Amino acid sequence: MLENGEKRKTRHFIFPRVRGTCQGEKQTLVVVAVMVIVMRETVLLIQPLAGPLEGGTLVTIEGSNLGLREEDVKNNVFIGDVPCHVHDYRVSVKITCLTGPAPLTHGTHSGNDLQFPVKVTTPAGTTRSTVKFTYTNVSVTGVWPTRGPVSGGTVLSISGRFLNVGSHVSAELDGLPCVVNKTQSSSHRLVCVTSRASGSWEGGKEGDGLPATVRILTVMVDGARRSLASPFVFTPDPRVLELKPLRSPWSGGRLVTVHGTHLDAIQAPRITVNLFERVLNSSACRVLNADQMECPSPPLDRDAVLAILEAQDNLRRRRRSRSRRSHKIQRSPRRRDHDGDEVAVDVGFLMDGVASVMHLRQHFPNVRSRLTYLPDPVYYTFPHGVKLYKGDTLVVEGEHINDAADESDVRVTIGTAICNVTSLAMTQLVCTPPEMQPEPTDERGLYTPEQLPLVVVHVGQYLRFPLGVLRYERHRRFPLTPEGIAGLAGGALFLVLASFVVLAVYRRKSSQAERVYKLMQLQMDSLESHVRTECKQGEWSSSVAGQVYRCGAAVSECARPLAAPRACIATRDGGMTVPRPLSAHPPTHPLLIGGCVNTPVKVTRRRPCASHAPEWDVLFYA
Repeated sequence: MLENGEKRKTRHFIFPRVRGTCQGEKQTLVVVAVMVIVMRETVLLIQPLAGPLEGGTLVTIEGSNLGLREEDVKNNVFIGDVPCHVHDYRVSVKITCLTGPAPLTHGTHSGNDLQFPVKVTTPAGTTRSTVKFTYTNVSVTGVWPTRGPVSGGTVLSISGRFLNVGSHVSAELDGLPCVVNKTQSSSHRLVCVTSRASGSWEGGKEGDGLPATVRILTVMVDGARRSLASPFVFTPDPRVLELKPLRSPWSGGRLVTVHGTHLDAIQAPRITVNLFERVLNSSACRVLNADQMECPSPPLDRDAVLAILEAQDNLRRRRRSRSRRSHKIQRSPRRRDHDGDEVAVDVGFLMDGVASVMHLRQHFPNVRSRLTYLPDPVYYTFPHGVKLYKGDTLVVEGEHINDAADESDVRVTIGTAICNVTSLAMTQLVCTPPEMQPEPTDERGLYTPEQLPLVVVHVGQYLRFPLGVLRYERHRRFPLTPEGIAGLAGGALFLVLASFVVLAVYRRKSSQAERVYKLMQLQMDSLESHVRTECKQGEWSSSVAGQVYRCGAAVSECARPLAAPRACIATRDGGMTVPRPLSAHPPTHPLLIGGCVNTPVKVTRRRPCASHAPEWDVLFYA
């Protein structure tokens, strides 16, 4: 029984054979029966198993007993009822044929998948495959990314359905080939790489037709053609204008900020370090916007780089030696690009198909593009693996700490918390830990055996230095219990109450002094009014004059000059005038004049007293 369920055919043949004997014996005729088995053809492999409805797929059929001549199978291979035209034939074991379009339904393709077995007819009979061939409806729905440099090299991802069927797939952007990578493609994704734009787009300069929009994308799967309008834009090639910083540790990982133009047209840029036109290593960059991206410096093997430089130096010395012998001149030695552990290398970029950024020194000579590699920093671990933190800041000791790093490149973690870096010197790092002790884990959240948070210093993206665990000593020595909190609250309340009592007493004293002052002012106003009234009526008695005179005589020796404006009572030989008093000045240095009035006054002598005609200025303060 065959795999396809058919019985094998057998045929019987009889061949006479003469057996002879020696020395005149009779000859004997022996009849030998031979059974010959004739096998039917067998189909073992069909590849591919699917193709577009439009046909045009080269199908390979492998098996056994598939005819003895090409004429045996020509026009005898079918997929269902659709002829498959023989394209190549290998005797008995292999047939390659080209499929025709799928059968129509109501005059058009139905759009649904159709499955048919492969049928092969030879003089020995007809066989059908157990595995069926599928006609599929190929479709294209979108493209990503939608922009790329005019130099090409952009990896496009074309989305759709049944994009990996058939025997041949190709894509074009306005006639420019997009090279398909079938190993990365799938049924819903077709990957291709754009070619360099030609014609009016070539050159990649602003104003030369760029950016330019592709009118149509065409995807061809065997006999099927699918199109997508305005799928892609060609932009000018990116340019690099500035790199900083230009120092890195040997282990790499320091972020280099790149400034330029049209950087966002590249989906996966990479920074490279080159030595003598050879790429030593590279790392992936992250595009921030059209004018800026960040790239970690690639790590380098220090010993390997120094060996390359030494070999190159030896080669240069031999060349100079031969040159001096031939020309008999003395030349100055070539400047070395390295000094011990410091090595300067060239920087380049891989940006799709843009060749101008691969070697910046050649195409951008005005850009500083030499990256200097320096020894890695060294951070000392804590003594016995534990450090006591008593407040303020955390100090970490080490070597070469700031040779190729600054505060933005260093990150210190205590458990899962961040210790803010405030200072970075050659041998010392200072950071401010969080106020409360973090959980007893490392920076990844894994618990430590010591049940204390682990301190880790990260430099760039690649260097990690675990220093030990940190114990917050101040919280253990000065615990804040509920009783302590209650005591602090009571003390604060007492201070508030005492402040209110002091304020009340002060306000009371102030009010009392104000009342006394107002009473004195009323007395002064009353006296002034009385004197004014007497002056107007002209009633000047000898007793009043004598009292004023005695008042002036009593205080003549203790009166002082007054600098401020004053209201005065002027006494002369027969009359008295009383100007308007100055009530705005408080009574300072009051002088109680006995025998005159019980009112604070100040008296000053205007000129030396005459024996019988004294003249005084008497000030009354309100």
